Amino acid sequence: MKCFYSVMLVFMLGLSRGQGQELYPCITLERSLRIDCEFSPTDVTPGPYCEFKEDSRLMGSTRPNAQPSLDFRMRAEVTLEPPDMCVLVLSSPLSEKTRTYSCRVIQGGEALENSMALHPRESVRKYGDVCVRACACVRERM
Repeated sequence: MKCFYSVMLVFMLGLSRGQGQELYPCITLERSLRIDCEFSPTDVTPGPYCEFKEDSRLMGSTRPNAQPSLDFRMRAEVTLEPPDMCVLVLSSPLSEKTRTYSCRVIQGGEALENSMALHPRESVRKYGDVCVRACACVRERM
């Protein structure tokens, strides 16, 4: 059974939701950073498209012509899990600095973005077999 590590967050403005999305970060057993970005889907086209940024640098996107920053091209993977989840998996994410991570969801002509500040190295807690919402021991996904 694969379980993940939970990451304690330092939220910008005290919230990880409130702008249309909820962000659920964790550190996987492989030591990758995973952020699930749950949003409210609409029937508006085009989209939905997902973008993730670290300190305003594009890490990855589901938009066809998006160009991530060079340092993320081989380390970041962004996927859309229909109907309402964008997922970022970043290998080798741990650093000594707090970083701001943003999830932007584009549906039609509207874009909603939410951000959080995160310092993974100092805030990882092991949950063992206790599963948490976003990076749970979800057998269906694994």
